[in-house]
Amino acid sequence: VYYEQEEMLEEVLAKKDAVPKPLEHMSAVGFLNSRNRARGPHTPLPDFGKISSVCERTRPEERELHFLKATLLIIEAALPVGSVDTSSEGAWRPDVALYWRSMVGKAQCAAGLMGSVVLLEHAIKKQWLTAEAEHMLACMPLHWKAVSDASLSSVALRISLLDGGIKYKRIDKG
Repeated sequence: VYYEQEEMLEEVLAKKDAVPKPLEHMSAVGFLNSRNRARGPHTPLPDFGKISSVCERTRPEERELHFLKATLLIIEAALPVGSVDTSSEGAWRPDVALYWRSMVGKAQCAAGLMGSVVLLEHAIKKQWLTAEAEHMLACMPLHWKAVSDASLSSVALRISLLDGGIKYKRIDKG
């Protein structure tokens, strides 16, 4: 009986940290459990499955919004040390990152989520972006325009550019 309970507990814990199947293709997913992530070793991973799941009767737009929230939180959780300034005065210090995560979770529309996307974009140091991603992001609407004209597809595009353009393998402990 003890071994069965232990196995059940391991299953529950594995599901909690699990990435929903449609998000497994993301570049960031391969780095979620890597060492030297900007979030630090003591910040638990969000429950991506819970964030992205909604009831069957939910409108497709709301379903997509939850899906995009999970993708954005996966990217942030996988950011390598040095890619954002986590110092006590830094733009991505722990209290700011915690508040940002809550903003993502509470976003109720494309504009709210786009606000979180551009905050993360702004916080990531340019050296951690590929030249292609930096170029593509420079071609996107300015942050204020991106928020005011946000749609779920424009949020998805920017998130996709970030995920594909971040150098997750690069680490800077200095």
